[in-house]
Amino acid sequence: MTNYISAVFIGTALTAAAIGFGAATAHASFDYADQPAGEVVTTLQTMGYSVQINGATNNMPLSACRVTGVDGLTTIPSGSVFVDVSCANGNNS
Repeated sequence: MTNYISAVFIGTALTAAAIGFGAATAHASFDYADQPAGEVVTTLQTMGYSVQINGATNNMPLSACRVTGVDGLTTIPSGSVFVDVSCANGNNS
């Protein structure tokens, strides 16, 4: 009986870990690269993130910028994410 309970417990724990890992992988693998920066920022804010922009916008609107990367995504949207942008004039710092 003890072996059966242990096997059920281990099986349940492995299943939960696999589901959690799958959710983390699916969320983290979503590719925002080369998307319009304004849309990505709005999406991330709607999800619950505080968004910080990395890169020189040179007073250009975010609609004129593209996303080159996003750092800080988590499985439970909270905290800050950092959106790397490149704007129409090609400058990004």
